[in-house]
Amino acid sequence: SFGFNKTVLRLFGESVRDSQIAGKEGAEGDELAADKQAEEPDEDGTLARQKYFRHMICWLSLGDNPTNIPIVVQDAFLRMMCILLKPHEIEDVLHERFTAKERRLRTNKDKPTETVLLLLSWFRDYFTRFPELHIFDPRISQVVKAIDERVNFDMSPYFVRDHIFLLFMQTLMAYNTQRTWGKDWFEDSTRGGPDDQPPQVSDVPFGEMITNHAWKAPEKEDQQASGAAQGEDGDIGGAQRQDILEQLFKAFFDQSDWAAEDWGVDRELRDVIKFMRSLGLLDSEELAMAKRCLDDLRIGLKDDFVEEDDVEEALEAVDGTTVDLEDAGEKAQKRKVGMHRGFIGVEDDLYRPAYQQLKPGEDFDGR
Repeated sequence: SFGFNKTVLRLFGESVRDSQIAGKEGAEGDELAADKQAEEPDEDGTLARQKYFRHMICWLSLGDNPTNIPIVVQDAFLRMMCILLKPHEIEDVLHERFTAKERRLRTNKDKPTETVLLLLSWFRDYFTRFPELHIFDPRISQVVKAIDERVNFDMSPYFVRDHIFLLFMQTLMAYNTQRTWGKDWFEDSTRGGPDDQPPQVSDVPFGEMITNHAWKAPEKEDQQASGAAQGEDGDIGGAQRQDILEQLFKAFFDQSDWAAEDWGVDRELRDVIKFMRSLGLLDSEELAMAKRCLDDLRIGLKDDFVEEDDVEEALEAVDGTTVDLEDAGEKAQKRKVGMHRGFIGVEDDLYRPAYQQLKPGEDFDGR
């Protein structure tokens, strides 16, 4: 729908491969290109785009890039790659199926991959800064609006459409398949253990990975020795172990500053939260946070109402057994002006069902 046919995707992959191998000058670059073509035939440029996706994830985790690069730019990069790659091609990158045999057999790793852990770390920072995306526009940018117009509720209103949310769900699914804890009653591993620690991306290995147009940087003997020592001590780069999932879920469920209804993602967030609850990754406290988020997305936040007394009465009515429908309707209409909440405009037409059900005796205008 955006003009990305097979020819464009192939040329994009070739340009990525040529630009990366261009770091090797002269005969060395030509020899490297010939070896890559013989080792990994890539006629349609799929492997080049997959490598570019993995390189981008590493680049967003490199040094101070997570804080120095505007979150809108980070969102745009990953959203672009979600459009350039098909879901099963993204899944191959998440499971790090680097060889043709692994891609053919659809093998899964026995522990979380570096790609999945780096993406989980990125999503933690992404949802922490999620309100910054909507400072200038409720739907982030005109590009996201164009995507919304093309993936409207034409087929069904029960599917998540946002590419970043889809990548988030796919990453959680890949981690759920790869995790080493919670699968055996007699195991000692727990969430946040050594296998759940995100790797540290440094400049030199990352540069070698780019110039060699490789899936990962070549490991040297001193790097392997230091990695083994870090695994025994339980520390990563001198830092204590961290539960990346705990930090991620805390950032995601803390939606007090979010205006999901005006941003047009409230319905999708409900489906995302229901999906997260079904995976079995949440503990009891996180399940309670998820339930509160679902309740807030259904009835609105306290800040949406004018008077605090009305808010308390409305919440008591929801928790109790009796509800006055007339009072509830009046209180629901008393919305605050501002904070990007309570506005109903043209953009809301993008998120309503495409097909209208007609009652007997009515025409298309509801008469």
